[in-house]
Amino acid sequence: GDREGEALCQRQLGKVHHLHGDHSEALASLDTSLALSLRLDSVWGQAESHEAIADVHLDLGDSRLALVHLEEAVSLFAALCPAHAKPPAAQAETQERESERRR
Repeated sequence: GDREGEALCQRQLGKVHHLHGDHSEALASLDTSLALSLRLDSVWGQAESHEAIADVHLDLGDSRLALVHLEEAVSLFAALCPAHAKPPAAQAETQERESERRR
């Protein structure tokens, strides 16, 4: 079958469960999505899954676990877009220098 489609459907299903407050079902679907994305070596799917899992854990009040998943998502997204992977402080510093140069 279409494993990428299955991973996407599981991720979307997890988001729907999350919106309806069914956190255990949300995490089950999102974990399945993450596992499929790992098997497919889909960095985008992994990042999206980690981000959605972080949202659920945040709503459950587990900010530590939410941060773990969010950091993983950011790392994976950065790997996909290396030109935009500067930390926020470095981005602000670069923007400040560019702003000063234009004056």
